[in-house]
Amino acid sequence: MRHHRRVAGQTRRVVEARRRAAQQLREVGEEIRRARLAAGMTQGQVATRLACQRQRIARIEAGAVANVPLPDLAAAASVVGLRLGLRAYPHGSPLRDAGQLAVALRLQRRLSPAWHRQLEAPVQLRGDLRAFDLVLRRADPPATICVEILTRLTDAQAQLRAIHLKWRDAAPPGADLAVVLADTRHNRRALALVRTLLSDAYPLGTRETLLALSEGREPGGNGIAFA
Repeated sequence: MRHHRRVAGQTRRVVEARRRAAQQLREVGEEIRRARLAAGMTQGQVATRLACQRQRIARIEAGAVANVPLPDLAAAASVVGLRLGLRAYPHGSPLRDAGQLAVALRLQRRLSPAWHRQLEAPVQLRGDLRAFDLVLRRADPPATICVEILTRLTDAQAQLRAIHLKWRDAAPPGADLAVVLADTRHNRRALALVRTLLSDAYPLGTRETLLALSEGREPGGNGIAFA
């Protein structure tokens, strides 16, 4: 049941992302139209500059070109004096692949039953749409651990520092942080290269971190573990 809820939630996010993209195309098209009119240009003049048909410019301005290449959209904006900007920002948790789910399952089999488990727990900042992969809570004595799961380290120092910053800024008060990595040769090599640089942020290793989780107690600091 939990798996079906997660899949349904991920499907809703994909549908919402596509709806938002269509809305943004309409908004950018309207901005291009207003800038063209302010510049005293016709759609035909813009089309001539871009070596395309006038009807294409009309469709761009109407947000009706769902598959317009980004360079073409940027070029249309530049002709009328606009500079197109594009960036990505955190919005919830990423869609999970099979490898990450496998790590999560291996970890959960090792957890003490004393932990209350919340998957994809939203961060504690108003308006921040990010979430922790897993949050473990114990009522007596009270304890909270935020868990992030990574399948593959591509830029280990950047990835682990980014997770630490999210924990520092958005975790529940008093919560510890545990980063759980897929136990692969690649990840072990990648972590070994930066481990000393991250010792202040993550003082605990696999043994200390997993032992605390299996015993249902606070680890006493942030840690990185393989599972």
